[in-house]
Amino acid sequence: MRGTIVGLMFKTPPRSSLDEDLRARLDALESHSIRRQLRPISSGIGPRIVVDGRSILQFCSNDYLGITSHPAVTRAAEMALSRYGTGAGSARLVVGTSSPHCELEEALAQLKQTEAALALSSGYHANTGVLPALAGSEDRIFSDALN
Repeated sequence: MRGTIVGLMFKTPPRSSLDEDLRARLDALESHSIRRQLRPISSGIGPRIVVDGRSILQFCSNDYLGITSHPAVTRAAEMALSRYGTGAGSARLVVGTSSPHCELEEALAQLKQTEAALALSSGYHANTGVLPALAGSEDRIFSDALN
């Protein structure tokens, strides 16, 4: 039994086992050439990456300008690693927050001319933190595909 893709929804035959259902979904993705797979990168992340031994331009990371490999940024990262280690060890409210994190948030607040700023590690974390804080159970959030 094979599943078919209807928009972004999957339609699978009724009464299929979990294994059959998952196989049908994977087969449908594969048949439409949209099954996502991990692709090992054998270089640093930047405007150019090496995948399967080929150097290619990549346009899908947040480092399209190559800032993460800029010598000044890597030197600053090495100094921070040497002084602060590789992580906080816990949530900021549990163990405390690092002074560089506070300095970053203060600089962002000044840049944006606002009372305070909160620096998060990704857009995903921002959405999972901010949206529940701003919207209650009775609120509705509408977003289009270009958001």
